Amino acid sequence: MRTAPDKLQPPRSLAADGPEDIGSAGAIQRQARDSVATTVERPSGVPGPARRKLMADLRRLSLAALRAQPPDYAQARFWLLHASRRGDVWASLTLGRLHGEGLGGTADPERAVRLFRKAGRSGDPEGMFRCGIAFQVGEGVPEDGKEAARWYARAARAGHACAAFNLATMLAAGAGIARNPARAIRFYEQAAAGGETRAMVNLANIHVRGEVAPENLPEAARLYGLAVEKGDAGAAFHLAQLHFHGYGVARDLVLAKALLLFADRQDFQSAREMLEAVDREMSAAERRAAVTEATRRWGSPRQ
Repeated sequence: MRTAPDKLQPPRSLAADGPEDIGSAGAIQRQARDSVATTVERPSGVPGPARRKLMADLRRLSLAALRAQPPDYAQARFWLLHASRRGDVWASLTLGRLHGEGLGGTADPERAVRLFRKAGRSGDPEGMFRCGIAFQVGEGVPEDGKEAARWYARAARAGHACAAFNLATMLAAGAGIARNPARAIRFYEQAAAGGETRAMVNLANIHVRGEVAPENLPEAARLYGLAVEKGDAGAAFHLAQLHFHGYGVARDLVLAKALLLFADRQDFQSAREMLEAVDREMSAAERRAAVTEATRRWGSPRQ
């Protein structure tokens, strides 16, 4: 196995540790209609029978409105408001998302943040996470990197992988807070352990570059592999580089091409160009074996 030369650097689009990698408000907007009712409430106490029935009824009515076809967000707001006023953390969080996205009425980012803060102060990691986003992008509150980092840290301590990732990107780039690459790595590791694919890729990139941590190509290959299992095309491209050159792993042209076919199928930039370079070093039998392997793992490659 060989070590990586200086020229083996992940493209900035994937190696970036800056704000563009953040789990942003825009990403939340794209998920709102599909996942607005998915966060699980963490009860703060044991209510009496009458209160339990009332809260269950409010939850049932809220969910019925959210799951209607099409969803009745205005009706959902009504029932969620009653539940939130009675201390339902899930209701506060969900109502905040409706106000933030303007679903069922006028968008009200300031009110959304108040509801997220209410959920966060009750111990809900998602509420803490959304407070972090609000302060980082200045949505409903003045932009404040230090306050964003504080909320992200609280959410990360509660096990929120995306909050750990966002905090890591801030620390890595010095975005809104003091730059601290070593601490960023710790939060990337937490996020990766929690299943956050982008953290796996960023950590692998760090191990390839060998700048803020010692170069560790076998570990980079392992992390890229985990990200590939989650469908990440960029990780497939990087792992193909390692296998093509034999950097930190055994040289394997068949696997390298299979990974590139997977990345190319997802229109990953540079995959097609590298495929041509790999093909020039392969026999016809190896090319067929690569297509078979790619098809077995990920479906038929693009023609």
